[in-house]
Amino acid sequence: MDKEKLMSEIDKAIEWMEDEKKNNKNQLKVMIDLFKRTKEKIVKNELLRNEIRGSARMYVEMYSDYMNPMLNYLDYVEKNIDEFLKK
Repeated sequence: MDKEKLMSEIDKAIEWMEDEKKNNKNQLKVMIDLFKRTKEKIVKNELLRNEIRGSARMYVEMYSDYMNPMLNYLDYVEKNIDEFLKK
């Protein structure tokens, strides 16, 4: 996966979490900040490990919302970061 596409996917995940945060899910700020830092490290070519690993699980632990479709997308982005790091 190329850097631009990955950053676009991270942006979409951030946008999705920011929308969820409006539903009184203020703890998502921690995850949003984590995704933003990951994106910054990708831009600077400083990302050494997948820092968003387990983000879907983190969300479930916060809110017990197992059916939220966002979980699949968070997992998808996590896997794409793994692939990006293998290059």
